[in-house]
Amino acid sequence: MATSYNSIGSFYYSIKDYEYAEKYYLLSIEIRERLASKNPDAFEPYLALSYNNIGFLYNNINDYENAEKYLLLAIEIRERLASKNPYAFEPDLARSYNNIGFLYNNIKDYENAEKYYLLSIEIYERLAWGNFEAFAPDLARCYENISSIYSNMNDEGKAEQYRLLAEMLKNQ
Repeated sequence: MATSYNSIGSFYYSIKDYEYAEKYYLLSIEIRERLASKNPDAFEPYLALSYNNIGFLYNNINDYENAEKYLLLAIEIRERLASKNPYAFEPDLARSYNNIGFLYNNIKDYENAEKYYLLSIEIYERLAWGNFEAFAPDLARCYENISSIYSNMNDEGKAEQYRLLAEMLKNQ
């Protein structure tokens, strides 16, 4: 049921019906929290996904307090999972770092945005070495995101460096 609720939430999110998306994401979270408390190994990855989804939703509707809360919960779980099995969980962790970097950029907390974008970049660079085609687009997006942060921080040298890296990856 939790997977269905999460999928319905994602559908409503995709058509920009954020009220229904929130409703179904929260239903999914309620079930997944209960399941994860009994069997974390089996259900925490799915709980982190639901936290990430609703955090991203809240970021897009400018509810930054809830966005930060849920994105940090997703990161907490994904860091723990990635420490046990990096191959399986680092891509999700990198996505969560990128998402919270996006949140911090939106609220003009450029230091935290930079911190999380750099963490995301560190993972994606490592992943791209092993599977360039799969991870180069994500890495390019992260380079673009951090370039924007450096522009906002008036560090045009770093902004240009990451802009060029993103362009290089896009043209590969």
